[in-house]
Amino acid sequence: MALDILGLVAVVIAATLPPIIYLIWVRDLEVCQREPYRIVARAFLYGATYTVAFAVVIETIIVMIFFSGDSPFASFLWFFQDLSPEWRLVFLVTVVAPIVEETLKATGIFLVRDYLGEVENGIIYGVAIGLGFAATENVLYLADALLIGVEVFIATAIARALSSTLLHASATGVVGYGYARFLRSKHEGIDAHWFYYLLVAIMMHAAFNFFAVIGVIAGADANFVGLLVSFLLATSAFMFLRAKVKELDTVDICPPTPPHYR
Repeated sequence: MALDILGLVAVVIAATLPPIIYLIWVRDLEVCQREPYRIVARAFLYGATYTVAFAVVIETIIVMIFFSGDSPFASFLWFFQDLSPEWRLVFLVTVVAPIVEETLKATGIFLVRDYLGEVENGIIYGVAIGLGFAATENVLYLADALLIGVEVFIATAIARALSSTLLHASATGVVGYGYARFLRSKHEGIDAHWFYYLLVAIMMHAAFNFFAVIGVIAGADANFVGLLVSFLLATSAFMFLRAKVKELDTVDICPPTPPHYR
């Protein structure tokens, strides 16, 4: 069964509108040297296209390597005790997806390094990349949900807008913050590393996914608690980053706007 035009439009709107609203909400926090919308949009589109495409390819290859019956590696790895379908899901969402997706999203930060003169800019562009990724991921999930039914579609749209969308934004925002701090420290002659922030993003993503699927291994009674913890993790991280942007925006004296910002 395929979606009709009206259904496709509904999916695209429900999938992209929340990320766009969140993006404007974060970008407009800055008073000093607000980031150009054209560059913010470029970061968003990078997250929505390249990172998603590469994530799908890489994750598919990993699944084939780890779980395909024809894979010698899979035969060796699971020789003594094969994983049940439930634990395979947990492995994929808490190990494979966080490492692959957060690493790929982090590559977008390098593309906007010329705009990371202020530390808070790293958060803004990281959030933009993460929201772009979330928008495309939302399209895929919401299309499947609408094929099941309108009620499932609405519930999924609300749940993803308030949880996974914010998680993707927050995780990449943390990496952007870390990389911008690294550049500032390097400029000041201070030894620093940004890789630790990527590890934090991966752990955030892994924890979120674990609680989101905990009902699969712990029973239906754990579903609500797991989803609640995931929601609190995503929203708390997002609100923390918003507060950080406002705080950092007031730290330095606002210099003249660079030419490439105009």
